[in-house]
Amino acid sequence: VRLTITDNGPGVPPDLADHLFEPFVTSKARGTGLGLFVVDTLVRRMGGSVRLSAAPSGGTEAVLEMPQAEEGGDRAGA
Repeated sequence: VRLTITDNGPGVPPDLADHLFEPFVTSKARGTGLGLFVVDTLVRRMGGSVRLSAAPSGGTEAVLEMPQAEEGGDRAGA
């Protein structure tokens, strides 16, 4: 299953592009730099992946890919 989200913001600063999923890396004045680290950690534990890149129209594109649940498998909240 793939979810793609695109925004029209300023994009990813080039000097941070290779470090976005490391803890305490942020471009925000008041950010902790833990958000993308936590997302990446949880998604990987579930067998998926997440990546960020420059969107074709400007801004940032985030792609989250997760393995599809097998039929009859447990569902969250069920």
